[in-house]
Order: sequence, then structure tokens, then C-alpha cells
Amino acid sequence: AVLAGADLVVVGRPVTEAPDPVEAAERIGRELFSGLAERGGPGGKGTPGPRRSGSGEEGHVVYGAHEGEVVP
Repeated sequence: AVLAGADLVVVGRPVTEAPDPVEAAERIGRELFSGLAERGGPGGKGTPGPRRSGSGEEGHVVYGAHEGEVVP
């Protein structure tokens, strides 16, 4: 999806139904960042990196990228 141009990917069951949800979330995160790096960031420009999502829901892992809004 990221390579096709998606800037947002919602993942549910692949994490919640995995035998090891933490490992599943980490693997999916690596795949997303790899796709962003290959694509060159959101919209095909910029350096991909995590960003603040505004999501305050406990237990949610949010990955994204926004040029200039990189979070350590």
C-alpha cells in the first residue's frame, strides 16, 4: 500500500490476532518504513520518519511520516 502511494495504513487483525502482537507490530512498522524509504517519503518526497499522530488511545501503535515532523 505504501509503495502504491498510501500515506496512511490502518492495521488491526494482523496485530491483535497475532501470537506475539508486539513482534507483529514491530515487523509491520519495519515494512512500512522500508516502503516509505523506497518511495522517498510521503508523496514521494522527504525523509520518512515517525510523527506524532494525535492518537491518545492506549495500546495503539501509530506509524506515519510527515516531512519536518520527525520524532526521536
